[in-house]
Parts: sequence; C-alpha cells; structure tokens
Amino acid sequence: MPQENLPDPSGSPQPVHPVGELLQLLSYAAAALLGVGIISAAFVTPVMGATRSAQLRWEDRQHQMERAAGAFQNQRIGGTNATRKSSRSVW
Repeated sequence: MPQENLPDPSGSPQPVHPVGELLQLLSYAAAALLGVGIISAAFVTPVMGATRSAQLRWEDRQHQMERAAGAFQNQRIGGTNATRKSSRSVW
C-alpha cells in the first residue's frame, strides 16, 4: 500500500472503551429480550371472549354430567337398571 493513501491521524490517540461497548451491547440484548417477551405474551394471552366461551362450555358440560348422574340415581332407586339390557352373558 502506498504511503499517500493512508489517513493522517489528527490529534492524540483516543483510548478504546470496551466497557462502553459492552454496556451498549447489553442494552441492545435487553431491549431485544423485552421485545420478544412482549410479543410472546401477546400471543399467549387468551382473548376475553374465548375465555368466557370456554367457561360456559365447561359449565354446560358439568350440568349435563350432574343431570345424567341424577337420572342414573333415580333409575337405580326405582329398581330399573337401564345399563343392563339382558341378564345373559355375552361369552
């Protein structure tokens, strides 16, 4: 490389501050993690309507099971057993 193409440094040499660069790198990493956390939380959080709908379906299913259990108990108390169709064994 010819000498005339090299830049001429003006002033005194400046020290390199690796601590400043490290802090800058850490701040970028923290900002990136915060951004990823906010975005992932937005995708994981259920919508209120979906939560309410699921709760209503669960309550409806619970009521169906309670009605079925009550009907079964009423049939047992009345002396009939609707689950057995025949007294004969299949085998």
